[in-house]
Amino acid sequence: MAKTDSGIREASDAIFADCGLTSATDAVTFDAVSTRIHDTVLPKLCTPLQQYYSDKLEPMLRQNMEASCAGWTNNAAESINHVLKQRVQWRVSQMPELIGKCRQLVDAQHTEADRALVGRGDLVLRKAYACHRTTLDLWRSLSERQKQRLRNECFRIQSPHTTSTSTDGLLTVNSRSCAGKKMNQRKRRCAERTATSVKRQRVGQSQS
Repeated sequence: MAKTDSGIREASDAIFADCGLTSATDAVTFDAVSTRIHDTVLPKLCTPLQQYYSDKLEPMLRQNMEASCAGWTNNAAESINHVLKQRVQWRVSQMPELIGKCRQLVDAQHTEADRALVGRGDLVLRKAYACHRTTLDLWRSLSERQKQRLRNECFRIQSPHTTSTSTDGLLTVNSRSCAGKKMNQRKRRCAERTATSVKRQRVGQSQS
C-alpha cells in the first residue's frame, strides 16, 4: 500500500507540478514529459489508474495544450461551478431561469474582460497580452465593431501550428497553408500541370 501511495504522489508531481505535464505549452515538451511518465511513473500505479491516465487524463491535457490553455485543471472547473452556485444561491432553478442566470454570468465576464483591456477592474492582462491594452478615452471613441475587433485580437484562442516530419524523423517543421503551391497555380495544389514561360528568340536577332 505504501508503494502505491508513493506512486500516486510521484504521478501527481509529474502531472501537476511546476515542470509537470500541465505546464507544457508545446507538443515537443508535452510528448517528452508524457514519455517520461509512461516509462517511470505509470508502472508504479495500479491498472485502473493507468487506464484512467491513458484513456482520459492525458488526451484531455493534450487538448488543453493545443488550445493554449495549459494549466487548466479540474480546480478551475470547480471554481466556476462555485460561482454559478452563488449566482443561483444554491437553489434549484427552472431551465429558462437557469439559462438567464448563465447569460448574466457570461455578460459579467465579458464586461470584466473589457475592463482589463483598458486597465480597469479586478483582472489584469498577462505580460504576453499587454500589447493589446488601450486607454479609456480611445475605448470610448471606438465603434462597437472596432471594440469587437480589439477583443478578438486579444482573447481569441490561437490555433496550434501543424507540423510535418521528414521520413527519417530527424526534422520537424511548421506546415503552412500555402506550402506546396506551384508557380502560376490557380487551382488545387497537388497534381496540377503548370505552364513554364519559354523565352522565344526575336525575329531577326542574331544567333551566337
